[in-house]
Amino acid sequence: MGLLYVEGHYAPSGLSLLKRREPEVLADLPFRTEPGTPVPVVCIIKDAHLYPVRIKLVSVGVVYPSGRVREHEFGLEEFVAEPLWHKVFHFLPEESGRLTVEVTILCSRRGREFVVRNDNLRTASHAPFRVLASPYPLPKAEGWHYGDAHFHSSYTWDQAEFGAPLGAAAEVARAMGLSWFAVTDHSYDLDDREDSYLENDPELPRWRKLLEEAEEVDFPVLVGEEISCGSSEGKNIHLLAFGIRELVEGKGDSGERWLRTEPDLGLQDALEEVLSQGGVAYAAHPFFRFTLAQRMFLGRGSWTHEDLRREGLSGLQFWNGVRGKEFEEGRTAWIELLSEGRKLYALGGNDAHGDFNRFRCLWIPLLKVRELPFHIFGRVRTAAYCPDGPSPEAVLGALREGRTVVTDGPMVLLRAEGGRWEVEAASSGEFGRLKDVRVIFGEVGRKAERTLWRGGGDRTDGARGSIPGRGYLRAEAETETGALGLTNPVWT
Repeated sequence: MGLLYVEGHYAPSGLSLLKRREPEVLADLPFRTEPGTPVPVVCIIKDAHLYPVRIKLVSVGVVYPSGRVREHEFGLEEFVAEPLWHKVFHFLPEESGRLTVEVTILCSRRGREFVVRNDNLRTASHAPFRVLASPYPLPKAEGWHYGDAHFHSSYTWDQAEFGAPLGAAAEVARAMGLSWFAVTDHSYDLDDREDSYLENDPELPRWRKLLEEAEEVDFPVLVGEEISCGSSEGKNIHLLAFGIRELVEGKGDSGERWLRTEPDLGLQDALEEVLSQGGVAYAAHPFFRFTLAQRMFLGRGSWTHEDLRREGLSGLQFWNGVRGKEFEEGRTAWIELLSEGRKLYALGGNDAHGDFNRFRCLWIPLLKVRELPFHIFGRVRTAAYCPDGPSPEAVLGALREGRTVVTDGPMVLLRAEGGRWEVEAASSGEFGRLKDVRVIFGEVGRKAERTLWRGGGDRTDGARGSIPGRGYLRAEAETETGALGLTNPVWT
């Protein structure tokens, strides 16, 4: 979906304003960190096998809310000549609050020194990073663990984009308060040769290496993929598959076959393949509006209501990094499906390709980079109920059974037992007081839901009521700053 980090060396017929005879060099940092946590500074160099470079120094300048300025220097003297290199540096914030961080990387190539400030992407802003060293931990609940359910790693690598190394993502995830993430690289990238994103390899070396690396990383990583498949209208749509061990191949919108964009894998076939492996499938950003260029040249489209009613689908990832029109359309469609008695779950993710701090994407192919404040790793979180810890297997079980909460701020939980319901919600100073907490009842056969209870304040603890009949219950919590939390339905 999104396009980042930006692949700057793809230039068919030699035409590209972005290409330069240097590797891509960029820095990235988490948009927030937990209290007292060192801030990881990720430095990434790509395509140095084509343009070898020597890294001499990394300097991290920090401006604190008080105006205090600190400079952290990390000497390297490292020669880089590999396709993808990264290193993570850390500094401990001296103050909490919003920090302004500038990363300067001193490089030399063929005897010529050059300085990179935050990145060397042509047409990008190269602006400093804004990092919240939060004085407040994310709102917690026993047995619930935050993660990002839609993330692209360095195994997503093609003509337009590349993602972050798994090891770097794990360090950033820890710092920002996540306990797991799902790696969902594109199916059309995972079947490529290691040395070419335009040619496939039947031995699937990228997929095999992803499986191996995910097990080696000292952090819970749930392996999945974002499968390209065909909608009921013959358009390319994306399906999130979790917990599979064999690649499900789909390349309709890969751009690898010039002017051939028809889907080569149907949605029903993709669902059946995922389920046969014991996996779990969610509709990826079902109502996202792709650009005209992506619709025309890649054949991409949105999910239809017929597609969302396919057997084997566990839910909808309609919260995709930002609350906008597609979020509202997705929530409306989800509620309509619930009213039909379909047990489908909501899922949140960010579709981040690295993007730990801001979204730097290829806006006009081969011409321009754009930077946006959404689709950032960890911004929208899925909290999974894993009482024994967030192992990949436990997270997969939570996704399968809908034991999840989706939020960009408050935590909200709903329980139902013995004809009674109970709700609790919590926020923090980072997200503001709870403005509106609602317990909602939906009856099968009636599209209109009704609110059973409404409250707010510093914390909602143990509000209770009677279950009015057969149907489902769900809860929402919104804060004064507009942060939102959604539970999944509890069927009665």
